[in-house]
Amino acid sequence: MNMQRRNLLSRAITLVLLNASGLVAAAEADVPLQDPLPGKAIIYLLRVPNDDVHLEVLLDGAPVANLPPDKYTVISAAAGAYLLSGTTSKEVLPSTALVLKDGERRFFYVSGANANSLGVSTTFLPLFGALAGLLARTGTVDGSRSWKECVELDARGFMSVSSLVLPKRDALS
Repeated sequence: MNMQRRNLLSRAITLVLLNASGLVAAAEADVPLQDPLPGKAIIYLLRVPNDDVHLEVLLDGAPVANLPPDKYTVISAAAGAYLLSGTTSKEVLPSTALVLKDGERRFFYVSGANANSLGVSTTFLPLFGALAGLLARTGTVDGSRSWKECVELDARGFMSVSSLVLPKRDALS
């Protein structure tokens, strides 16, 4: 078997093992989405897995939500221009400019550089009669986080591995 086929086979086995172990979420999670109220937009604020810090979300400098690890929130805002930011105990996220339109649904997640990436080696070890890839835990480097916009399909993937928390009461009047 040539090297290219062996590499392809090892990747296929890796995906099967990850999927069977629950580490790979379904691409289209059945998460119901909220519709915006008239004159408003809906903003989904999401966290990536394995980012273990508490995040306070700011919209135009005002706190609108607290996002612990593996949580997301949904806020409703009037159409208009905003600055999306956030803070952790060690950093202030750079502001991201938003222009929201009436009836719009948008998705943003906190992105950051990884201290070490989640990876599966192409070398497999025999483990109780089965093959198992080597995994490394991911961590986010402080000072590297920022808001990134994503499409609905990606947002559904983030939501499938996290749970909803409510925004702060009267965050946006």
